[in-house]
Amino acid sequence: MSKHKEGKIQAAIVAEAEAMGFIVYNIVVSGKKGNGDLCMCANGRFMSIEVKVEGEEPTPMQLYKLKKIREARGLATWCTSVAEFRAFVVSCLREGLEDF
Repeated sequence: MSKHKEGKIQAAIVAEAEAMGFIVYNIVVSGKKGNGDLCMCANGRFMSIEVKVEGEEPTPMQLYKLKKIREARGLATWCTSVAEFRAFVVSCLREGLEDF
């Protein structure tokens, strides 16, 4: 995996999210596997984003954590580009998450 390329994708997603007014954190927790790369708050809603280079997929633990966040009424996904991040935000709005 190209960590350098993943870092560029993360930076672009952070810039997009901040332009949308989201609060964004990149939290690194040593020894904790599966946590999303980016944590965000948008209009009081918690969001976790796992960033991957195109052609790669999240690990089973990462998918499990994303699922647990959704079960707790948070918003969670994984994406490989800013376009996928935007599409996720649009889909949240379409699903009636007006408070998002």
